Amino acid sequence: MADTTIEWATKVWNVVRGCERVAPECQNCYAEKQAHRFSGKGQPYEGLTKLTSNGVRWTGEVKIIRSLLRLPLTWKTPERVFVNSMADLFHKDVPTWFIHDVLEMIEKCEQHTFLILTKRPENLIKFLEETGNHRDTINKLDNCWFGVSAGSQKTVDKFLPLLLQVPARNLFISCEPLLEQIDISRYLAISNPVTNIMQEYIYDSKIRWIIAGAESGKGKGVRPMSDDWVRSLRDQCKKFGVDFFYKQAMDEKKNKISLPVLDGRQWADFPSVEGRQCPLV
Repeated sequence: MADTTIEWATKVWNVVRGCERVAPECQNCYAEKQAHRFSGKGQPYEGLTKLTSNGVRWTGEVKIIRSLLRLPLTWKTPERVFVNSMADLFHKDVPTWFIHDVLEMIEKCEQHTFLILTKRPENLIKFLEETGNHRDTINKLDNCWFGVSAGSQKTVDKFLPLLLQVPARNLFISCEPLLEQIDISRYLAISNPVTNIMQEYIYDSKIRWIIAGAESGKGKGVRPMSDDWVRSLRDQCKKFGVDFFYKQAMDEKKNKISLPVLDGRQWADFPSVEGRQCPLV
């Protein structure tokens, strides 16, 4: 099924299956647990997860699903597409030729908006270095957003300098799960400032969109999130004119609250760049 309940997407396009943990944010990976439910013999995630003494884990094996490559061509109305909600397009074992095919399909489907989220920005940079012609392709893809998943300061400081090297028009960050108060202001300040009539700076940040949310799940290991961390992130976005999307919180019983209220309103902003509303409304 391509439909999704993810608040910032209308479709998922899982042309890659399988992954492995690479960052603290992966500790309670929702995709790992979900995949394990469908890992029996003959099922889509067969051989991609295993049950260990510490719970479910990815095996590290990755499969590309060529049969799903043309799926976006079948969607008749414009969609907001999360590319690989159950994997990472820039996993080291995804072939370069297949990434090329995915980008080529994105270019063909200009009516849709595609969001590619990775925890392996170093592999994205390597891909661009090894296939120089793709730098121009990525720069021209108005309908494709490139982002990193980073919910701790250590990951932010590791991933964002790499993200800012990606020559895409549209960059975003998913701070989910948000594990602590983080400072991303110095990265949002990397922009093309325009001086207005009052000689003040109006920032046009290279990073256009921030998504934030709590870790989901009901186990003892699920890590809590503070409203103050979300508030700090929102205020940084407001300062630099970056759109902010507060995706989810968890109540005291660890039930998910979708699009929670913070300071009297929901924060579910979608960015618009050069006249194109990027994720669909």
